[in-house]
Amino acid sequence: MAERKVTDEEQDFIFDLVPTDAVIWGDLEEMEHFKHATYAWWRTEVLGHPKAHPGCCKTCGCATTCMLGAFYEGVVTMVINELSKIGVIRGLGRTDCPRVDAEDKHHQHSYIHTDPAIGPTICDGWSPDE
Repeated sequence: MAERKVTDEEQDFIFDLVPTDAVIWGDLEEMEHFKHATYAWWRTEVLGHPKAHPGCCKTCGCATTCMLGAFYEGVVTMVINELSKIGVIRGLGRTDCPRVDAEDKHHQHSYIHTDPAIGPTICDGWSPDE
């Protein structure tokens, strides 16, 4: 079977599925105690790059790229890309979705599952509401 890598469009869609209030912490056992450690907290409280308004970082300035924002987006994009390379993320289910007709729109049942045992499956035709 040939390696299936997500397309740029799928990668953008998957990126948008990452919750904006997700906890960023390296130890899953400690996450309960660090619920405040979201991207906004890291950006503002720890790393000193608060947003003034959309598209404007108080540290980097307006109408320029915030280096912290670029780093965050790069890390998330790299993780999506690497997970697709090893087959953990298999795209949005055009022909690799065994439970839904390939002509259907898959954005309606795409998600990142919160249960680590299930993992970051983007689309296998199943939704958490079933």
